[in-house]
Amino acid sequence: MKKYFSALLILTSILALQSCKEDIDLIGEFEETAIVYGILDKADSVHMIKVNRAFIGPGNSIEIAGIPDSNYFDNVLVTVEERVQGVLQRSWTLMDTLIDNKDENGIFYAPEQLLYYFETPPSSPLLDDAVYRLNIDINNGQFEVTGETGIVSGLLSSMTSQSSRFQFATNPSEFRVTSIGVTSGNSYLV
Repeated sequence: MKKYFSALLILTSILALQSCKEDIDLIGEFEETAIVYGILDKADSVHMIKVNRAFIGPGNSIEIAGIPDSNYFDNVLVTVEERVQGVLQRSWTLMDTLIDNKDENGIFYAPEQLLYYFETPPSSPLLDDAVYRLNIDINNGQFEVTGETGIVSGLLSSMTSQSSRFQFATNPSEFRVTSIGVTSGNSYLV
């Protein structure tokens, strides 16, 4: 009986090991995602928005990062609306442009970058009391990205603010972190 049980245990173990799936799908289910950066500065007349795609694919991610086409969408429509107390004041359809000032010492594609921009005349800058709504239509409605922000104003910084000095082990240059207050937001570290 003991031999019969041992043989059954060995046979069951062999069958169990044969049915294990060892393949791991590193990519998995992928959902297209946009990464958006932007700066709205009421003191400036040109406002830039950068729209990239999060990329994933078979192969080496570092090599994919160096290919511009892997980082851009085919069709992007970007608009910005200016609203004061919920009422639309102005809107802009952003234009695209290529700039070529990106540092080539990195993983991502360089030196060219695709940006979207709009201009405001110096006589009619962005408003402190407005809310700016960003609308991005990607690939003819495949998906949309929206966001909104107010203009950060009231930046105050004094030399008497508390600061800290430190050095990185691999870079002997000295860095200083200073906390500044903002009347329309939280404190920030610079």
